[in-house]
Amino acid sequence: MKQSKLPLKALIAEDEAIVALELEDRFISMGWEIAGVTSRGEEAIDLAAVKKPDLIVMDINLKGKVDGIRAAEKIYQLYSIPSVYVTACPFPEVKKKMSSPYYFPVIIKPFDDEVFLQAVNHALHFSPTSSFSSSPLMGDD
Repeated sequence: MKQSKLPLKALIAEDEAIVALELEDRFISMGWEIAGVTSRGEEAIDLAAVKKPDLIVMDINLKGKVDGIRAAEKIYQLYSIPSVYVTACPFPEVKKKMSSPYYFPVIIKPFDDEVFLQAVNHALHFSPTSSFSSSPLMGDD
């Protein structure tokens, strides 16, 4: 886990308000700060530039012209901030939209704390040159 500054900061890009609140609660219970919450890909890119979070939880399907995958890739290209993708979509559908080398961890909704923590840890150690390849982390089906 990154230890460069404490506490760590998370940006939440999620278009379902109840899910965004749940994610906020999870991060706060882990001692993280919330850098911001948005439901739009364009705004996630802007917030990442200003707030410089350590991690972004990015829903795949966001409001606006930029989806979560494109926003996460752009943010990593510009600021080297990793993401965790959150989605209710089937994993093969999500994998088709992802671009190499930005295979961030994917969590399928709904998910439990263990799955969430595993995805966060994977994302914090993300490197586009690593051999880690994204696979779905399943939730509470």
